[in-house]
Amino acid sequence: MKEYLPQKSVILKISRFSLVTILVFSWLFFGWPPIWQNPSIPQKIETAQALTQEANWAFTGNATGWTFTNGSGTDTCGNTTSATTNSLATFAYNANTSRGITGTTASTNYRGNINQTFVAPGSGTVKVNGNLRVDADVAGGGSWGSGWIRLDIYDSANSTYVANLACESFTSNQTAHDTSFGTASLSGGTTYTIRITLSGTVGRKALTFVVDNVIVTTAPVGLVATAPAGTTNAQLDWTTSTAGSGAPAIHGTTPYKVYRDTSSPVSTFLANATTNSYTDSSTAGGATYYYAITNLDTNSIESPLSAEVSQLTRPAAPTSVVATDGSATDKVTITWTQSTGATDYHVWRDSTDLGAAGDVATFDDTGADAPTITPGTAAASDGTSADYAALSVSGQSANNGTTHTYKVVASNATGNSADSATDTGYRGVGSLTYQWQRSAADSDASYANIDGATTASYNDTGAPADGSGRYYKVVEDATGATQQTSTSDRGYRSVAVYSVSITPAGDIEYGFVSLSNSTTTIGSTYTKTATNDGDTAEKLNVKSSDATGGTAWTLASSIGSNIFKHEFSTTTGALWTVMPDSATYVTAKPSVAVSGTADFDFRLTAPSASTDYQQKSITITVQAVAP
Repeated sequence: MKEYLPQKSVILKISRFSLVTILVFSWLFFGWPPIWQNPSIPQKIETAQALTQEANWAFTGNATGWTFTNGSGTDTCGNTTSATTNSLATFAYNANTSRGITGTTASTNYRGNINQTFVAPGSGTVKVNGNLRVDADVAGGGSWGSGWIRLDIYDSANSTYVANLACESFTSNQTAHDTSFGTASLSGGTTYTIRITLSGTVGRKALTFVVDNVIVTTAPVGLVATAPAGTTNAQLDWTTSTAGSGAPAIHGTTPYKVYRDTSSPVSTFLANATTNSYTDSSTAGGATYYYAITNLDTNSIESPLSAEVSQLTRPAAPTSVVATDGSATDKVTITWTQSTGATDYHVWRDSTDLGAAGDVATFDDTGADAPTITPGTAAASDGTSADYAALSVSGQSANNGTTHTYKVVASNATGNSADSATDTGYRGVGSLTYQWQRSAADSDASYANIDGATTASYNDTGAPADGSGRYYKVVEDATGATQQTSTSDRGYRSVAVYSVSITPAGDIEYGFVSLSNSTTTIGSTYTKTATNDGDTAEKLNVKSSDATGGTAWTLASSIGSNIFKHEFSTTTGALWTVMPDSATYVTAKPSVAVSGTADFDFRLTAPSASTDYQQKSITITVQAVAP
């Protein structure tokens, strides 16, 4: 805080040198009030912990803390040098001011300085500004020479000039007024001297200089900027400003002012702060901002700007996060809209950080859980068909990979953004394919692929026809998933039963047949019906024996002496087939389904000559075999 006490209403002026002398001596020796009626002001400007403004002085009731050095001071405005000249005739505290009165020797320079030390707060470069209230008069309206009052910063020994904060030169009377504020940069933690020089060169009469309300104020210190996690804000914190002893307190409602720009130097007012902390929530993500602060006392005197700090804000959370739902079998692809100012992104699967992805807007998660195959249970038929073993599988499935929850976090040199919104995704799976295998023997071992057996259901015609058992299983594949094999099962073909029955029962009687003539069963009751009463389709063959009884007749394809011809028809005589000899079966029906029938008629042609004419017997055989 700055020390700034109210301007005093009484400023003594001299009309004659003799009167001044009387008043001064009366004050010094004859009953003026004691100087220290109020509690003493410390001998130095206080620099309490976290102090960010130096105390101000208004010489209230005394001049404690100030050292009056007569006869020396800094040269006139614009100079940085000092000189020792004549001492001021009067140089002392007076009526809540500091007053200096020159001697009366014309063209003679008189000077003196008042000073005290202080420690610049904080560390690094600390800005300080200051001004003071001045008054200058010549006694009795006499002519002016020249004079000046200046406020300077010197080193701790008050010997080396550092900076000037205020300076005014005079050649005429001056009404009491405040000088302009000047600004300088100091080193925090270093001891300095405030020096106020009063100097005048006499024209014809003594000059009077009055100093009051010395203000020296430093900028706040300890300003740091951070970027709070999970936001795009900038957080400012600094050391609390504390007023020096006797100085006006920090302002009650707007003790600090925050300034911000997007480049240095900072000059644009942003907001008031009520404490030594301020959150700037108007920042954009991934942008750099520059900050400085000032403080105000109860008189609304504002300090210089503090040292600047800059802060790169965290990036905003990525938006439009999308994870693929099974469009690929080998990965889940996550995409997002990039955040301004981000330089890297991390994709999270569930609670796992998948690592730095770089400055990209897409990421392939090949580590997402792979799709799977549930192989199911194989079944093989147990003799339900003589032609094949029926194979099937149940309970099998191709399954998508596990559904994961994804989010994306952006980052830059400052840190991470807040989490993005989430989306779910998973790896897809291809269609199931099948390959059936059969064991080499009747044991659950030594499997080999069955050619062409690539469907979920398959009839294995390659199973042993004799009904021997075999074990079966199916190998299943799907793109993206690990191959699986079903359980195994034993199956076999049934042994085929080929059987035929002939109706009506009984013999066929051809009756008397003349030599070289033929007779048939067509139109008689001797047409025979063959029925498949086996358990599978069958082929029907037929043959005829030679004729017996007396001299035997031989069966042949054409008649002759003691040679006859025997034929059959399954088309009611539309087509006749010769039975060529007694040893040969002739196919009558290539395939007759189970319970299917075939009608047989026969035609006999007698020999062209016969040794005898006895009754003959012939046997007709119908055979059922595999088609």
